[in-house]
Formats: sequence, C-alpha cells, structure tokens
Amino acid sequence: MKRSLILSIAATISLIFNIPAYSIGSGTASEDIKHNLPGVDNPFENGNEDVLMPTLSELLDEEPSMDAMLAELQDAMVDYAKDYIGCRYVHGGKGPKVFDCSGFTSYVYRKFGYSISPSSRAQGAQGKRVSMDDVRVGDLMFFSGRAGGKTVGHVGMVVEVNEENGSLKFIHASCKKGVTIQNFPDGQYYSKHFLHIQRVIEDEELVAHMANL
Repeated sequence: MKRSLILSIAATISLIFNIPAYSIGSGTASEDIKHNLPGVDNPFENGNEDVLMPTLSELLDEEPSMDAMLAELQDAMVDYAKDYIGCRYVHGGKGPKVFDCSGFTSYVYRKFGYSISPSSRAQGAQGKRVSMDDVRVGDLMFFSGRAGGKTVGHVGMVVEVNEENGSLKFIHASCKKGVTIQNFPDGQYYSKHFLHIQRVIEDEELVAHMANL
C-alpha cells in the first residue's frame, strides 16, 4: 500500500513538473531541482544547502498506530522499572530508594502519567479485569498474602509475555529480594497465591494520554 502511494506521489510530481518519474530522487535534492524543474527557482543556488526537504512520513502524513504507541509506552515503562532492580524492600516504601510492592508499581505508573493508589488492595480494583489469555506487558498481577485467601496482599507489573507457552515475567518489590523479576507460573508460591490481573492502560484513552506526556 505504501509503495503504491509513493508511486502515485511520484507520478503526480512527474505530471506537474514534466519530470520523468524514474528520475525523482535519483540524485540530490539540488540536482533534481536544477536539472528537472526548468523555470522553477532553485533554493539551493548560491550555496544555500540548508533548505529542509519534507520526509517521506511527512509526505504520506502518517500517524503512529495504536499498537505502535502502546509498544512505545510499554517499552519505556519496562526499561524504567528495570532501573530499580536491586532496590531494597521496606514496608510502606514509595521510592525512589526503597519500595514495598504497591509503592513500586504506583511509582512506575506515576512516571508515565497514571495515578494509581499506593495500596495493593486498592490497585486491585482499578482499571478493568483481564484474563490470563489476554494479558499484556504493563498489566498488574495480584496475589494473596502469605495466609492465602481472596484478599489482595501483593502486586507486580508484567514485563514480558510468552504467547507460545503462556508464561510471563513480572517485576515487583519482593520482601526477600527487593525489586526483582519473577517467572510465572513458578509452580510454587506465586502460582498458589495468584488472584487476578488488572489493566490500567486502556486503549481508548491511549492517544489522549500519550499526547499529554
């Protein structure tokens, strides 16, 4: 589709200025104007080589897709979160040197303009519930506390999803290891205590949100 649009643009320029379509872009911008646009002022004369020529994206007037904007945001959030790997766990810690689990996720989200509660239980009700089959990078995973049950006691942020085998990785502030990355399922503690997944980053709001960053 892009190729046909480019050829269409080239054909239009060829018709307007009587330039063979094959010659467009064959030399420098200066050479194309000098040799192919008789009667048209050459902005490159007298050594003026600072004229800004439109890029292909500008000519095509392309807007970034929703998927591209989401991927950009996800990559930035993951990279930022990883910068804090190794930071100590302290109950009630909200960063930047010490964190508890919900203090860490709220700190990372706040960096990118999302205001979520510093409480893991409150975070567990923010956004919308999604299934494990629909999970994506940036979603929040919730777990029960050590005593088990259905009450949220821990939270982490998904940083990698393996669609082939359904596994994933999440980053969180662990009591023992501090900020670290955990495989899931692990067949042990986190598999047994997993509750649900919440999505705070809504597709419908992404365009407006990215424009305000």
